[in-house]
Amino acid sequence: MMKNRSVWESLNNALGGIILSLRYERNIRFHFVIGLAVFIYTLFLSLTMVERALIVFAICFVITAEMFNTAIEHIIDFFITTNPNPVIRMIKDISSGAVFLAAVNAILVGFFILYRNSYSHVGWLVRRVRSMENMTIFFSIVIVISLVVLIKALTKTGTPFHGGFPSGHAAFGFSVFALSVLYVEQYIITVLVFIMAFIMAKSRLDKGVHTPVQVVSGGVLGFLITVLVNNILIGG
Repeated sequence: MMKNRSVWESLNNALGGIILSLRYERNIRFHFVIGLAVFIYTLFLSLTMVERALIVFAICFVITAEMFNTAIEHIIDFFITTNPNPVIRMIKDISSGAVFLAAVNAILVGFFILYRNSYSHVGWLVRRVRSMENMTIFFSIVIVISLVVLIKALTKTGTPFHGGFPSGHAAFGFSVFALSVLYVEQYIITVLVFIMAFIMAKSRLDKGVHTPVQVVSGGVLGFLITVLVNNILIGG
């Protein structure tokens, strides 16, 4: 009988499955990048909560369908060598059709919701981004985390919460430090945030989870990307 897994272990395994999909499946990487771009774009539009929920659901639905299709194909490819049955080909076609329908659904949802909200001039969008300081902070952290996940997938190292290149904890910690440098006027708070980021990064070394290169690269990535994103969006 298998030992019950902790919630944290189950979450790590689930996200590890997403990482595996991004590493080895080009179609899933394509859907992920397009979905992330659309989601980020919607942050700067005046959408209702229902419209935002529909967009997120459509994106996740496509990626989930593609992951199921990939899993089915791998299972079938394993058994088809010993049992070349035409029904197996039909199963693969049906699963591919499900992905196609999910993609069509996402395109239609995106068209109906985004077209109506995307007619404004680009200058208005830039001014809106620059006036949304809180959204810019959130946007910076999302980009840093997404880059860490993408780099881990491309380098085929570690899991979302453990090991690999670069260190996600260091990237997050120094991303927050960069935000404190940019937005916090009290220097003592900035110093405390730096100490927090340093301790977080050092703990990954002490536990043997990361190498010095992985920790330093994560910290540099988090800091520089955060500063770059804020300079682009805020114009400062």
